[in-house]
Amino acid sequence: MGWRHGANPRSPSPRWNRRMDTPLTFQVDCTAAANLYLRDAAGRVLVLPSDRAHRVAFATVAAPLPFAPVGCEGVAMIETVLATQIDLTGNPGGGVPDTVSYALLLRGARGWFHARVSGVSLTDPAPGEPHDSALPLLDRLTEGLTEDRRILTLDPEQADVRAKDGEALLVLRTGSRRIALPARSVERVAPHQGAWPLRRGGADERVVALDGDLLPGCSLAAWLDTAREVAAPAEPTAAEEEGEGWVAVMRVEGRCMAVTFTALDGLITAPPDRIRALIHRGHSARHCLDPERGAIEILDPDGFLVSLPEGADARISSDGEVDTARHTGESEPLPVPDGGLAATAGPFVCVFSRGAVDRLLTGTGLGRVDRERRPGAEPVFDLPTLLGLPSPDAQRARAGRLLRLNRPGRRSVLLFVDSVGPTESTPDWQALPSVPPLVDTLFSALRLVGPSGVAQLLVHDRLRTDRVVGQVAVHLAAAHLGWCDPRTADG
Repeated sequence: MGWRHGANPRSPSPRWNRRMDTPLTFQVDCTAAANLYLRDAAGRVLVLPSDRAHRVAFATVAAPLPFAPVGCEGVAMIETVLATQIDLTGNPGGGVPDTVSYALLLRGARGWFHARVSGVSLTDPAPGEPHDSALPLLDRLTEGLTEDRRILTLDPEQADVRAKDGEALLVLRTGSRRIALPARSVERVAPHQGAWPLRRGGADERVVALDGDLLPGCSLAAWLDTAREVAAPAEPTAAEEEGEGWVAVMRVEGRCMAVTFTALDGLITAPPDRIRALIHRGHSARHCLDPERGAIEILDPDGFLVSLPEGADARISSDGEVDTARHTGESEPLPVPDGGLAATAGPFVCVFSRGAVDRLLTGTGLGRVDRERRPGAEPVFDLPTLLGLPSPDAQRARAGRLLRLNRPGRRSVLLFVDSVGPTESTPDWQALPSVPPLVDTLFSALRLVGPSGVAQLLVHDRLRTDRVVGQVAVHLAAAHLGWCDPRTADG
């Protein structure tokens, strides 16, 4: 998409243009040699092969992860996809700044990630200037993470609704002309491998080759001229159509349509007070007023389908059977036990399954914890320190809680935590994405809960029975606070 803020990518963004309700989807495993151009926080341009990116949405604040390396912001749920979010902007402050930033769902060497960038473009914003590749930076930021072994739902169904604060619009350009399409109707945008006119059909109709398949389609340049019902000059139309190397794939009323165009000019959200239904001579048309581009006509996707017969989107398989199924790669919820208790440690919430917690000691604070071991005493470990946070200060030492954990066949242990509470059976737990290795060792699943997207991490049950070794043992030793007799701590 075009740079968000024109010539100055760091200038403030219009508030009404910040939200996007439907993702812009790029082709996965595209065979065309095409690039995406990413902008970092300093305005530099990074080049990313387009086959690495799936879609772009507005970035959100990620829920932090323990042991996260530099550049790993945590996990985020963006357009129904849960993935680890990394920072490609180079912003030392982290988080999502006041100016708009975008999250690319892209495929790295260790799986799928949300990568936060300051801008995305399908065309080179600075032709002739040298640009660095984004791949070395992507590899460096993810080298300290595990491989993502999940099957993602990359193209979830989108509800056909408009945002309360505006309508998401995809702005396409062919030659010097711009039009807007409802973004909710566009499934993906990709470079095509060819477009040919039909022997019979409308002057604008085309057969479009895309990723080893053929789609019914039309040229936007030719469609705009034929829609006016005026004989347009052949040379300007031919010149405009010659540069239409990109295609927008739409699905309207269950039917598929591919529209070729020159460039993607932007993705905007237009509020209702900037959209007008104008009545002209014998027809009406909707327009939006964009601060950067002026008035743009909003086309109804149904208009591209009027010349197609019913069932034109049905696919014929090699054995002649009609195939109308749509594969999304959706997987079943992870079969994990329900959590029985949630323990807070700084920004992290650790959930223990039923039976893992023996009881919550009523004596609060660390006043009953001794440095020396006494008969009947059990070891006390600080959960925040175990997760890489600073040791408890005086205020935390007074306000925390002690949990006694059951360890079948082994001595019970006590955990000092910031607070405790029950946990619900919803939402479903999800398999871990690409995470720091220690997170994969300590936890078996995660989920984001609440409007702010707090990450809950499900503690591995095997930690209660297995011998602790490796880096976990090192962190456990650092988190050891002393000894406590649970019989004297209550009351």
